[in-house]
Amino acid sequence: MAVTEPEEQVRPAMTTDVQARLPRQVRRITVGLILALIVEFLVGMLVNLFVTIPDSHPGSQPSEYLAGSFQSVTWALTQGPSLLATHASLGLVLVLGSLALVFRARQLHRRRMTVAAVLGFLFILGAGFNGASFLDFNEDFSSMIMATLFAAALLSYVGILSWLAEPYVASRGPVNRRSQVPHDGFIVSALQAPNGGLSVDEPDPPAAG
Repeated sequence: MAVTEPEEQVRPAMTTDVQARLPRQVRRITVGLILALIVEFLVGMLVNLFVTIPDSHPGSQPSEYLAGSFQSVTWALTQGPSLLATHASLGLVLVLGSLALVFRARQLHRRRMTVAAVLGFLFILGAGFNGASFLDFNEDFSSMIMATLFAAALLSYVGILSWLAEPYVASRGPVNRRSQVPHDGFIVSALQAPNGGLSVDEPDPPAAG
């Protein structure tokens, strides 16, 4: 007769397994975003050098910014030159990927990574709006702002990778084996107790002289 373990004894191992996978997932998304940003920058340079955006196209010189920008981006994706369409498409992918990184970084409960992920998303979103402005009005300063925000987003993601290099261990070992995870000045100890709880050990106070 098969014996099924109670649910509360299995859940801690599953929780610890998720904790072990999260840093790898965040690292993969971050590396992907860094590579995509570099490709986007190179394609943007090709657009500046070899693509002439017409002064008159759907969405150009709009009286209402958001509606005009939507028309401009739609034109770039569907009717624009291939390099421009690639540039715009990759920009949309970067917005979605950076948003996905925000949600994953929040699950790590490491504040500086979450802040960096949110900043990276905002920088990419800002670059996208300036890209739409460039299509609307064909002003060079919009291109310069895009490049600046690209560099800021890249720095944010390099910071996340450097912080991920710090020890982050999650164990699926036997009962009472501890996995110590650095967490903003504290050490979070994942105890594989039946209730699956977490205990937080604060650093020891300095010894009295």
